[in-house]
Amino acid sequence: MAEANSKPAASQNALLKGLPFGLAIGAALGISLGVAFGVALDNPLLGLGLGLAFGPGVGLPFAVAIGTALLNRSDDPKDQDDTDTETGA
Repeated sequence: MAEANSKPAASQNALLKGLPFGLAIGAALGISLGVAFGVALDNPLLGLGLGLAFGPGVGLPFAVAIGTALLNRSDDPKDQDDTDTETGA
């Protein structure tokens, strides 16, 4: 049997790196929109429950986007200090 590659894919790294940011954004959006929806239905606790239930799902696309941006930023060779290309004129 072939051995599985133990190195995670770039998409997994992006998700893991951006997960805290995405979950925070998702929780904030989910709770605030859920409470607003709950107030409209005259039941803020229902809205809070909906916000907590759907907030992390809302935050996952943000997590992948932020994680990808962080990975691309850390892998960018232009960010590294390269003193060999300076001109001494």
